[in-house]
Amino acid sequence: KDNFVWVFLALVVIVSAIAWVLVVTTKKQVKLIKNPVYSTAAGAFFHPKDCFVRIKEKNLGSTVIATALLIIFFLTRTASDIYTGFMYVVPDNENYNVVYTFLGTIVLVLLWVIVNWGVCVLFEGKGRLKEIYITSCYSLIPLIIYSLLYIVLSYFMTPSSVSFLSLLGTASTVYFVIMILLAVMVVHEFDFVHAVLTSVCSVFGMLIVAFLIFMALTLCQDFISFVVSIIQESMLR
Repeated sequence: KDNFVWVFLALVVIVSAIAWVLVVTTKKQVKLIKNPVYSTAAGAFFHPKDCFVRIKEKNLGSTVIATALLIIFFLTRTASDIYTGFMYVVPDNENYNVVYTFLGTIVLVLLWVIVNWGVCVLFEGKGRLKEIYITSCYSLIPLIIYSLLYIVLSYFMTPSSVSFLSLLGTASTVYFVIMILLAVMVVHEFDFVHAVLTSVCSVFGMLIVAFLIFMALTLCQDFISFVVSIIQESMLR
C-alpha cells in the first residue's frame, strides 16, 4: 500500500515504453529481429494467425524454440506453485510433488499433440506432427506470461484484488484457446466448425488415452505385486 504509487508509475512507464517502441517500429517498418524463424516465434503472441501461416507455408517454425517454451511453461507453473506470495498461497514444499506439475504441463501438451494428430488424420487434416507440436507450444505463451505476472503481482496486490487476477487468468486462458483453434485451422486447413469439432474430439480422446494408461499402470502394478508375492511364498516354503 505504501509503495503503490511507485509501482503504478513504474508499470505506466514500462507499458508506455513498449507501446512507443511498437508504434515506431511499425511506422518505420523496422525489424528488431531479422532472423525469420525468431521473428515468427516473437510475433506469435501479437499475430498468431500470421505466425501459424508462416510455419505452415514457409516452414519457419522451430522445434528448439517450441521445446524451450514447453520447458518454460513447466518451470513457470512450478514457480507459481512454490513462489507465489503468501497472501494467496501457503506453499507446502515438503509435500509438494513436481511430478504432478510435470504431468499437467509437458505430458499434457505432448498428449494433445499426438491425439490431435490422430484425430485430424481421420478428418483428413493436412497438418504434420511437427507443425502441431510447434504451434501448440507457441500457443502456451499467454499462459506463461500469466504465470509470471501472477507471481509478481501476488507480492503487491492484496487478496481483496483477487478478482483482477482471476480476470487476468481467464483472459489468458481464453486467448490460449483462441490460439489453439487458430493453430488447428491453419495447420490442418480446416474451417472454424471443423477446428472446434476436432479439438473437442481431441480432448475426449485425451481422456480415453489417459484412462487406458491409468488402467495399464494399475494392471502392471497388480501383476508385479502378484509375482512378488509368489516369489516370497516360494522362498518361505
